[in-house]
Amino acid sequence: MEDIILREWKSAIRTAAFFDDHILTNKKLSAIFFDAILNGKQHLLLENVELIHSHMNETNLTIQQLVDSLFRLRDRLLILASQKRFENLLNYEQLNANLQQIIYSLPNIVKKAGISQNDPQETSSILSLMLKALESIGEGILIIEPRVNGKILFVNKALENITGFSSEELLGKSLFTLFGIYHTPELEKDIFPAAIYHGWKGEVTQQGANLLPISIHMDIKPVRDEHDELLALVGIIRNITREKRHRLEMALREDQITRQNARLSFLEDLSAIVNATLDIRETLIGFSRKFQRIIPFQSLSFFIPVFPKDGIYRLIYECEANNSGRFSNEKLIRFEPTMEFNNSHSIYFVQTLQHDHEQNYFKQLKSKGVRDLICFPIHFKDEILGILSVSFSNFKAIKQEDIQFIEQIINHLTVALKNGMQFDQLERQNRKLHLFYNLFSYIKNNASANFILNEALIDMAISFSYDHLAIYQKHNGVEWQRIAKHSVQGICEKLFPEKLPVNFKLPKSPFFYVNDDEVPPFIQSFSEEIKQLNPTTFLAIEDATSIHGDVMLMGVCKQMLPDLSYVSHLELMRSILKELTLALDHNQLFQQTIQAEQEWKMTFDEVQIGLVVVDAEFKSRRVNKTFWQIFNKENHRSSFDLSEFFDISSHKIAVHSNPDTNQHHKNVDWVDVGTGKSLIRQFFPLFNRSEHFIGGIFTIQDVTQDREREARIRYLSRFPEVDPNIVLSLDKAGNIIYANNTAKQLTHNLKLKKVKQLLPVTLLFELQSNSFPIGIAQEYLHNLEDQVFQFTVFAPEEEDSIYLSGIDITERLQLQDKLILTERIRTIGELASGAAHDFNNYLMTILGRTQLLQMNIKQKFLREDLDVIEKAAKDGAEMVRKLQELNHRQDTREAKPLYLKDLINDSLMFSQQKIKAKTQIKGQETIITTNMDPSLVVSGNPAEFREIFTNLIFNAFDAMPDGGELKIETWREPKTHEAIVIIQDTGCGMPPEVRKKIFDPFFTTKGRNGTGLGLSVVYRITTSLRGDIEVESEVGVGTKFILYLPISTEIPDQEHKPVIAISPKIKTSSSIKLLVVDDEIDLLKTIVEVLKLKFDRVDMATSGKEALDKIGECDYDVVLTDLGMPEMSGWEVAEKVKGLLPASKVILVTGWGMHAEDELINHEAYVDTILSKPYDLHQLLMIIEQVFSDDQGASVGD
Repeated sequence: MEDIILREWKSAIRTAAFFDDHILTNKKLSAIFFDAILNGKQHLLLENVELIHSHMNETNLTIQQLVDSLFRLRDRLLILASQKRFENLLNYEQLNANLQQIIYSLPNIVKKAGISQNDPQETSSILSLMLKALESIGEGILIIEPRVNGKILFVNKALENITGFSSEELLGKSLFTLFGIYHTPELEKDIFPAAIYHGWKGEVTQQGANLLPISIHMDIKPVRDEHDELLALVGIIRNITREKRHRLEMALREDQITRQNARLSFLEDLSAIVNATLDIRETLIGFSRKFQRIIPFQSLSFFIPVFPKDGIYRLIYECEANNSGRFSNEKLIRFEPTMEFNNSHSIYFVQTLQHDHEQNYFKQLKSKGVRDLICFPIHFKDEILGILSVSFSNFKAIKQEDIQFIEQIINHLTVALKNGMQFDQLERQNRKLHLFYNLFSYIKNNASANFILNEALIDMAISFSYDHLAIYQKHNGVEWQRIAKHSVQGICEKLFPEKLPVNFKLPKSPFFYVNDDEVPPFIQSFSEEIKQLNPTTFLAIEDATSIHGDVMLMGVCKQMLPDLSYVSHLELMRSILKELTLALDHNQLFQQTIQAEQEWKMTFDEVQIGLVVVDAEFKSRRVNKTFWQIFNKENHRSSFDLSEFFDISSHKIAVHSNPDTNQHHKNVDWVDVGTGKSLIRQFFPLFNRSEHFIGGIFTIQDVTQDREREARIRYLSRFPEVDPNIVLSLDKAGNIIYANNTAKQLTHNLKLKKVKQLLPVTLLFELQSNSFPIGIAQEYLHNLEDQVFQFTVFAPEEEDSIYLSGIDITERLQLQDKLILTERIRTIGELASGAAHDFNNYLMTILGRTQLLQMNIKQKFLREDLDVIEKAAKDGAEMVRKLQELNHRQDTREAKPLYLKDLINDSLMFSQQKIKAKTQIKGQETIITTNMDPSLVVSGNPAEFREIFTNLIFNAFDAMPDGGELKIETWREPKTHEAIVIIQDTGCGMPPEVRKKIFDPFFTTKGRNGTGLGLSVVYRITTSLRGDIEVESEVGVGTKFILYLPISTEIPDQEHKPVIAISPKIKTSSSIKLLVVDDEIDLLKTIVEVLKLKFDRVDMATSGKEALDKIGECDYDVVLTDLGMPEMSGWEVAEKVKGLLPASKVILVTGWGMHAEDELINHEAYVDTILSKPYDLHQLLMIIEQVFSDDQGASVGD
């Protein structure tokens, strides 16, 4: 048979070879025909035949032959395939092979079945037998085109029975016709690619012809030939609807048993939890953990009633699926019932759960995926204990038996909640009793109100978990003021201000919440602080007290309230506040009683009047301390006979005691014999309500001091007469009522007609105009010729008199003027010191240039002129130095031996300038004669000695305004070994009364031209030197001052000025490198020119900064720097030079004289010596030699 097929194939090829060259290659054409015949793709053949016919009209016959040959070839192939398939089918049936193996072996029929040559009838019969075999199989068989969405080519009878569709309804249709409404694009994408590649199998749902779903198991495999070419897709379909239903029923039965066992286990666990604890919180935690394993809820919540009649409940516990629960006190919920009386329980299907301030709890749940919510009220008899709320994402998944099981659980919860609430009530009652016990303890121990309030707030915070508490009291019925506070976080001051706003009104509801967007109006003033505590519960309750008035308790609990019941908690807090207010009232009354008793005892014992309380028989019952002190008794008895102290008649007192008038008896004055004191006795009777005499109180007052004071007042009333000051009294019109002797004597001395002329004019004007202030002391100044009086005037409010006291303040005003003058002189001295510094610089330039010229000029007549200039400059310098020394103050402890003659001559030199200025202007002459012992030596400060002599000489000149003679003598007194100094003038002299006061400070006879300090300073300095001073004077003859000064045995140092010529430069000195620093350019150039005559290297700098720059360039041996320079002083330059060149020598040049020498002690570390301006150039050279080499030079003076 295979040979026949091969011959037919070759014949067809040869026929096709006659085709025109425009036809496609034979190989491809043969492939097209083979595919069209074997695979049933006849449309390809038709397409190619029409193409060939359009190009080759002459080959129609050949084409017909070719077609006939190809169709014969196809028939033989089909017969051959049918034979082999049937043969294989029989073989596999015999081997009990399954249907899948039969179908999948079809591609190998031709090779495996050795079908001999048969005619078409045989082949037809074989195919018929094979078709019957496929039809007889119980599973559904279908053959599908081998492509995506291929059409159904074959279905067997079993498939028709399974689906309900006939073969006519399925052939040529898509596979997914079977799926109907269960067809999805995803399923289509899943099946075909897998079936074509390696096969697909699985369980799917199809829609039968009756539109009912059918569960089937479908297995589709690809069928390929020996060349791995895909021939078809064969599917086997098995109906598993019954099997699946059976499995589901078995699973449901097993699940029901499991659920029942789990529920029984849950009930056992719940019973164990209920029996293990009375704490509702622990019960809810254990319940939620077990319950979420039984019922697949989304969330579980538990509410307790707040105002159950209004449907308002508080959320206290919330648990979400697969999470641990949490206790919360944040929300109030309003429930609206939609269905009632379901198995004796009202079931609330929540539609809207309103939160205070328009917050919707249900919306929050919905955002978490909750779709349905069932609420189960928990009843105990007629009392609603709470509501159990269970939410689900899909309520349809919950069955009626689940709801019934929850109701069964609620029976257990009811017992647990009731027991827990009773336990909570007992615990709350225990906390209340504990707090009340503490209150009573505080009251019993007489604690203060503040202590009671603070301790009560602490107890409430601990017992009821309040974070912040405060108590306010309404003062005057208007303003709330804080009287106590407690806070665990230290923010109570901000939460509860000391005073509440004036518009504050207590809220209608005692509880409210401030963690919302809208804040209650009455706390808007401090809402920001409260909001920071989010979430927060606020408590505000009020109570009234009989003493303290309205009292308000405010509390903030960060976690709201620990109590389960708002109503119970509110009642508890109200009772606590009530007890607290009662405690406050009791404490206030108790404290008032104690205070009254203490005050009475203190008053009774400390009053400065003797008190004795007696009964109706006049027996003493209580006696105060003053009574015993009055009679000087130490034995404080409570009962004694009053007759021991004074004589009384009990009968007369009792008879004359009248309850209607209740008047005390008249005072009885007497002098106690034992003490000699003047006493006053008085009796105050006491009567009961029946007007019977029950006793009384004796008062004994010691008036001894009063009597003595009255006598003293009578004595002192004479004092104004001997007062040295003016004492006057006037009436409101200004008329003199009283004037003491001083006022009268002053009126006489001033030759005034009336005492009234002593009064200040301003005072008289105010009296006439009625503008004088009453009750306020006023001061007035009044000039009476050369005297100034200060009057103090006072008009008491209760009197019509005006009192004046006047004192003479003339000397005091003069003293003030002298002090001002002294300050002015000191200021002038400081200005003169500054001018002397500048003058020294000018003299230094003159002296330096003069000496420089002297070195270079040889003409004798010129040198003589230069000598005159040099001498004048030196004299000027000496004058400035003396002035500086005079103005300079040194410690007298720095004493040194001094020649007395030199000190007097220095003083005369200064004084002569003043003498010349005064006498020469008037054309008068003052003669000065001296007779002094040149050997006299005294010890002290030269400036102080000069001040003594200068003041005495000035006083002598002032006493001789028209000229005269001044004689100065000194000698040694052999007996006392003292130096005697006589300074005598021929002036006007002094009367005795002036001579007595000349050494008093600020006393002067020169008027405004004198300070009154000169001679007082002379006296002070002389006595400080252990000397003495006397004065002899006669009016019109003159005055002589005699000074006694101790003689010193030491010899003063001899001052000498070296004469050093400018020697030729020598190696040792010329090698010295010098730097001169001064801001005076002319003086600087002069010094540098002189120094260059002796030294090779002399540089100059005009400022401290320039000097430091030059030091960086050269290591100078000697630095000569001025003291007073801008920006950087000489002290600073010296310090920085020593820092840069420690081996260099620094010489400080100054025109400030002794002031700089005083400062040297603070700068000895970096200044080697000080040279005062103006100085001799020879002196400068010698100092440079000296500081550079200790072995050269001589001792150098100033």
